[in-house]
Amino acid sequence: EVAMKFIDRFKKGERDVRVALAAPTGKAAARMREVLLRECDELKKLPEGKDVDWDAVSAAIDLAFSGTVHSLLGFGPSRDTRYKFNADNYLPFDWVVIDEASMLPSSMMYRLVEALDPSAALLLVGDPDQLASVDAGSVLGDIAKVATQKGSVLFSQTKVMRDQWRLPPEIDGLARLLRLETPIDGQTLGNPEHVDAVIGYLQANKTLISWINPDTDKDALVDVRKKVVDHARQLHDAAKSSDPQSALNKRQELQVLCAHREGKTGVSYWNGFVEHELGAYTELRWYFGRPVMVTRNNRSVDLYNGDVGIIVPDADGRPVGAFSDGGTFRLVPTMRLEDVESVHALTIHKSQGSEYDEVIVVLPNESSRILTRELFYTGITRTKNRLTIIGSEAVLRSAVSQAIRRASGLAARL
Repeated sequence: EVAMKFIDRFKKGERDVRVALAAPTGKAAARMREVLLRECDELKKLPEGKDVDWDAVSAAIDLAFSGTVHSLLGFGPSRDTRYKFNADNYLPFDWVVIDEASMLPSSMMYRLVEALDPSAALLLVGDPDQLASVDAGSVLGDIAKVATQKGSVLFSQTKVMRDQWRLPPEIDGLARLLRLETPIDGQTLGNPEHVDAVIGYLQANKTLISWINPDTDKDALVDVRKKVVDHARQLHDAAKSSDPQSALNKRQELQVLCAHREGKTGVSYWNGFVEHELGAYTELRWYFGRPVMVTRNNRSVDLYNGDVGIIVPDADGRPVGAFSDGGTFRLVPTMRLEDVESVHALTIHKSQGSEYDEVIVVLPNESSRILTRELFYTGITRTKNRLTIIGSEAVLRSAVSQAIRRASGLAARL
């Protein structure tokens, strides 16, 4: 859809379209140019690709800005005006695309909109049912509430995309039910009938979805823990094989996602458990096969908060970080990896924008304010093939019934 809108501009005779591709995180932004190029290549083969100046399309993508929203706006904390581009100095772009827009807080959306040239086009792409920003506001969610109403000024500017080809039907069915696309029998989002339907779906669909109650399914829980440790051992072996790409591919096969960071169901516990089971070699900080996530932007090596890599040996056997770079990888000396943490398990919040062959979603033992329907939905939609959910029925019911509550007032004003 984004590529179609892009090439439409070139069908109308435009040539020098100045393009910006941005996202709230560096991880999400890094994929945007690659994906747009790939989709445009596919459109070349279709009837929609006729009468398009493809040389101009390629030139525009090559020259496009690609980075975080902060870098797009020229953020500089030491500058008199913290953002280079603002209401007095417009962004020099004709077409601005923001991916993972659900993660954008109200303050950053305000900065972005005020910096747009009035003639520029802004395209927001995202899933309003996913987690909102950790900061104030739920901009995309508020826009979505209004944009789907026929009387709204945004109605004609909104494209709702329900078809998807990433999730298998069984898991897609769970995602659609959590969104409550087709309510029946008095269902509304989070009411008892909706919660009952989700529980019933999990009980009835067990081919690609496994639901483990930690209070009663002790053997199944042991098996899952063994699977996670076995995967970590395979990651260690792949890292030692002198083929960093195979190690990066192996990491994508399985990921534990936790609702909480601390506690016996949290990220810290799972990472400690896995490294304890792996043995003494994990006492080394940079052990081979250690999956690491960057926790603070490091522009000197072009790594950003949320980027994930694997520790592998270089040609001399010394540990370095291998990070995906488009269709290939690059190696970064460990001395340049300033702020990283192990991610045999990571939080659902940190997983936004990522996908894995198999996902294990670990819910807390008790309900909490953090555990919402949006958090659960985000976790289960990170998988491409298989899904395991660890959590009691009471906690699951609490998660499905509880929504993020944000009072931004934006929906009412729109």
